[in-house]
Amino acid sequence: MAIQQNNNSNLLLHENIELQQYWFTIARHKWGIFTFASIMVLLTALFVYSMQPVYRATVTLLIESQQAKVISIEQIYGRDSSNSEYYATQFEILKSR
Repeated sequence: MAIQQNNNSNLLLHENIELQQYWFTIARHKWGIFTFASIMVLLTALFVYSMQPVYRATVTLLIESQQAKVISIEQIYGRDSSNSEYYATQFEILKSR
């Protein structure tokens, strides 16, 4: 029993020493690690901001053989369908995006 406890304590001490060595290695090279990470973040940011934005959309069109009970947009919003100025403005807004 005493031998097993001694082996366990030696194992824990050995693991602790390894962790300390890792920590000291990281601490010794902290500026190099920080510089490398900063350069990677900067290069990634430059690459992302220089990319042309791509807008994608998918649509599913449902074609039914039965006639749908559709109400007009005028019935919902109360707009006059002959108001061409309104539609021209809406068209320009959509075109500008």
